[in-house]
Amino acid sequence: MRKVDLSALEVLKAVVDEGGVAKAAARLHRVPSNVTTRVKQLEARLGTALFHRRRGRLVLTPEGQVLLGYADRRRVVDDATRKLTFLENGYVSTVLVDGFVRAVWKLTVQRKAATLAVEPLAPLSADDRAALVEEGERLLRFMAPQATSQTVQLLGEG
Repeated sequence: MRKVDLSALEVLKAVVDEGGVAKAAARLHRVPSNVTTRVKQLEARLGTALFHRRRGRLVLTPEGQVLLGYADRRRVVDDATRKLTFLENGYVSTVLVDGFVRAVWKLTVQRKAATLAVEPLAPLSADDRAALVEEGERLLRFMAPQATSQTVQLLGEG
């Protein structure tokens, strides 16, 4: 397992939040070359690019998005959604759409019938709904392979 120190995550988050190295450096009270070096060291340590460099802009790669999600959970679950997905006894199972929590799900298995109920927390496009059903069917095959009847139900939208 690769270890990442918190100061490296702080630098990554500042670059994203501020929209670039120069503003991140100012916020962190560092020189821009130090911020650039820290990002490059982090990329080397992880063995992957965290940013695409396009026309002078830094755009997060999918790997950068994942790492940043660890540094700042609000990128995945905003405060309003967190209230809908946290219960007294813990979190409910959630669905990510484009990297953000957009639905919750519950699996029910009775005898040989498995039902995956998916409840969107916000309106979803037709493409996103179709993708949710497709992914739900894969989840059912994995979690309830013994069920002879497997159904994905999309409940009313948030």
